[in-house]
Amino acid sequence: MSSWELPGPVTALGTVKHRQHFVAAATVCALRTWASGGSKSLTCVVSDGTGEVTLVFLGRTSVPGLRLGAKCVIEGTALGDERRLVVWNPLYRIVSNGN
Repeated sequence: MSSWELPGPVTALGTVKHRQHFVAAATVCALRTWASGGSKSLTCVVSDGTGEVTLVFLGRTSVPGLRLGAKCVIEGTALGDERRLVVWNPLYRIVSNGN
């Protein structure tokens, strides 16, 4: 990760629970934009091989560097249940753009 330090210990996504704050290293496996009531948002599914989390970026239709195959470090608080965890407006850092 070069000279950048992780903001905390890395957590496997498959172990993340509802309301847990975590830091994880993952790969973008799906992107989708959607609109609700005139507001647009971007959803991004990331996976680390143990599980996956959906990231939601409110008011955005794209995030620079976030594309299919990109590797990133994310930090946030998971909401949801064991079937689907969501993190709203997470902190993130692109590690590799997937090329």
